[in-house]
Amino acid sequence: MNLRNRISRQVGKPEPYSFYFCVKFYVQPCQLLQSSTRRQFFLNCCRELRSGKLKPVREQSVRVEALIAQAKDGDFRENHIAYNPSVTQDWPTDFRSEVITAHSQLEGMPRDTAECSLLKEVSTLPDYGTEFHSCRNEENKLLTIGVGIEALKITKLQDNSTESIPYSCLHMATHNGKFVKLDIYINERRDTDSVFYRLNSKESACALYRAITEHHAFFRCDSVTSAVKDQVANDFFDTIRNIFNDDNTAEQNYIFDTKRTCKEAHDHARRILFNFGASIFKTMSNDLKQNTGSNSTDNMDSKNADELQEKLDVLMESCFCQTCGERQINTAFQCGHMFCCSDCVPQLSKCPLCRVEITSIIPVFLPVDLSLSQ
Repeated sequence: MNLRNRISRQVGKPEPYSFYFCVKFYVQPCQLLQSSTRRQFFLNCCRELRSGKLKPVREQSVRVEALIAQAKDGDFRENHIAYNPSVTQDWPTDFRSEVITAHSQLEGMPRDTAECSLLKEVSTLPDYGTEFHSCRNEENKLLTIGVGIEALKITKLQDNSTESIPYSCLHMATHNGKFVKLDIYINERRDTDSVFYRLNSKESACALYRAITEHHAFFRCDSVTSAVKDQVANDFFDTIRNIFNDDNTAEQNYIFDTKRTCKEAHDHARRILFNFGASIFKTMSNDLKQNTGSNSTDNMDSKNADELQEKLDVLMESCFCQTCGERQINTAFQCGHMFCCSDCVPQLSKCPLCRVEITSIIPVFLPVDLSLSQ
């Protein structure tokens, strides 16, 4: 779906509509800052594992299934819902036993930790984040084009041979009717060669062209250019509609639905976390409380949990003004020490830590906003 265009024109069915969220750009798990985003990635990875799009090897499959069970339903127990016959009817008996053993070893692991561990496992698979399109080449041979994070992976189904085209070698992608043309650099002089691919329909060709351009813009560019943001495609009915419509922008059929690159999306998430920074500390505190009463993988006992809680409290207190204790530290002296907020600076003539005369004040910004925790 392209959320910039009218939904009814894309579905072609009467209301009401039913949708489910999908991940469009599969970044590495370490780049996922928000728990809601990690959850969405987890659900999508589970769906692709069940559909067979992602195919881990046997040993990895055992750990993957154990992590899914831990993330969805917690510690292993008798008659665990994850091992319902309707779910595991196609599992060999020995494979089921191995999964149960691996699941039992995860006892005490929090569900969000299991989700993160699954994403790390899945991100190592060859087809992670790859979007596949079926087409034919100029020789009329059937093949698939996998639009991935770093490159295009073209597989000939006849002999299962694979060719990889990095985005750095791709000069341009265009589409016309059922055809998609790729202009590829063939040498260091940056000479290009054109390759044509034929798909089953115009819509399929547009989908492949859109996937290539959006993945390139998201993963390889510093910002999404206006050439991508403003590109539209009007068919015959759009042209007639715009002739009789004074506001031509109201019914523009935008091709691309990418507003941010990978770097811009990551920075945007960091700003969100900055505005709600106190939730980071609350999550840490809640995890400590949960681990206090559970048999975690690190065998954390009550004493260790209390010590970590004290360290957390000290960390939070050290980020607040040491003079008033109410506001977050947002200034530093020329000596480099951070001690108080900007409202309390006029009360000091010397740095309380090194006793150097205060001659200049430097604004500072902590990574999180602790005022929301009060």
